[in-house]
Amino acid sequence: MAALQMGSTPIGQKLAHYNIIRKLGSGGMGDVYLAHDTVLGRSVALKVLSARADEHPDRARRFVSEAKAASALNHPNIATVHELGSAGGVHFIVMEYVDGETLKARVSRGPLDSAEIASLALQIAGALDAAHSAGIIHRDVKSSNIVVTPRGHAKVLDFGLAKRTMFAKIVALDVINEATESGVVLGTVSYMSPEQAMGEKLDHRSDFFSLGIVLYEMATGRLPFPGHSAYEVVDQIVRHDPASVQSINPRVSGSLERLIGRCLQKKPDDRFQSAAELIEDLRQSETVPEGPARRIPPRNNLPQQLTRFIGRGSEIAEIRESLRRTRLLTLCGPGGIGKTRLALEAATQLPGNDDGVWFVEFASLADPGLVPHTVASTLGVGEERGRSITDTVVDYLKDRRLLLVLDNCEHLIAACARLADRVLRTSATVRVLATSREPLGIDGEPDFRVPSLSVPDPGQPHDVESVS
Repeated sequence: MAALQMGSTPIGQKLAHYNIIRKLGSGGMGDVYLAHDTVLGRSVALKVLSARADEHPDRARRFVSEAKAASALNHPNIATVHELGSAGGVHFIVMEYVDGETLKARVSRGPLDSAEIASLALQIAGALDAAHSAGIIHRDVKSSNIVVTPRGHAKVLDFGLAKRTMFAKIVALDVINEATESGVVLGTVSYMSPEQAMGEKLDHRSDFFSLGIVLYEMATGRLPFPGHSAYEVVDQIVRHDPASVQSINPRVSGSLERLIGRCLQKKPDDRFQSAAELIEDLRQSETVPEGPARRIPPRNNLPQQLTRFIGRGSEIAEIRESLRRTRLLTLCGPGGIGKTRLALEAATQLPGNDDGVWFVEFASLADPGLVPHTVASTLGVGEERGRSITDTVVDYLKDRRLLLVLDNCEHLIAACARLADRVLRTSATVRVLATSREPLGIDGEPDFRVPSLSVPDPGQPHDVESVS
């Protein structure tokens, strides 16, 4: 590929050792592209500082300083910043590429149900908790800055890259879209807090108002503060209350509506005061019944399977029996043999998990240090000041009766083993079902070698139920 030329169309060109494939979107400081890292052989998202922004030294400096701040964040629900670079006079940021769709695209197909909203909200709140603990305010929380993978894992983008937008600049514009004018991201207006819209000093509670707008959007399929111009939207945000969530979508639980309402309080002092407090309320909204007759189903995040599971009956029976006798079992075997699908099917058939079955996917995780954070994110456990995330997870699980399914541990064996060992030593009621090409290596760990599926004799009659 040709080297990138300033001002030219970058598709098909090369920037440093990144081959630019296609455009993913645009932001206030530049465009974002899907690129291929020719050194590490991976896909990345490449954010390129626009030529217009590059003409202003203060914007270039802010681009660098904010990228450095964002790169300090280490959380499974935050898109990782890999590199800040410059080549041929072009400044760029290399970020983790998240394969999924934006929450904005997901909501465009209609409102989400309460359980899905709560699951995504817990992950987003966990990301905000990590950022706020590091002294970073996002300032641009919106549905187009959140990507959801096919398995329902949320990733928040552009941490630390948003900038403060002044009221005087907003009202001078009367079109709300994703274009950029004089460094102002107009699409952000609909997600601003009152204090942000008025150009006042912000703290972390501004992010909770913006998150409330995202939650409202998920629950209703529409924004809470509509308007035909930026001025009208700001007026709605600052002076008016939105229509109630249940008046638009009666299926939303009352507890979730109350939580959204608290996020959308005009005064910061009336909102949640910390992400940890918001996370705790989200957990309550999932578990507290709306009336005495309502039954709460077992909690789990097992991905929906699109095809019927055939065979493996004897293996599932053996896995169930093993986990009746012991609280740790690792399904081992080469890649592609069906360990994940077998674990998921067995997990759905295991009784006694009063606090649910939780599937933790490690396939895309490269950093062993993020293993406890990934488990915490799956469980909806937020970080606590003065405590390691491992201690927080272990303490959370201590008295719970649940099954943890740790999937694709082979490249993170030591980290997975350390966490599983601590959890099992601390809790007498948690069970762990792991999948890995090799055992975790914990003392007393039984491993189950997953056999290949047998192929029926084509010359003999058979039915699909007999395949095992």
